[in-house]
Amino acid sequence: MDVVSMKDLFSDTGRPDLSPDARTALAQADVIVGVDVATQREFTIFGTPSFEETVQLNTEVAMNTVRVELDEGAGELNKLVALVRSIKARP
Repeated sequence: MDVVSMKDLFSDTGRPDLSPDARTALAQADVIVGVDVATQREFTIFGTPSFEETVQLNTEVAMNTVRVELDEGAGELNKLVALVRSIKARP
């Protein structure tokens, strides 16, 4: 499981600025989970159909998972969702 921080995804100005490794990790992920650093609360940001099947059938399937550490109180959850949408929408 890869762990990425918001600093790996955004510049100091708040604009997307992904390192090649971070972009590849997000693009290849089957599941992307946001983790609030203050509360350790987790948010599923992205999950492929195989992830949904795993949850529904209560079975184990190996999936490429990326956890992104974020500060929900600073609005980073919304920024991450928008970034993941833009990456996952590309062919």
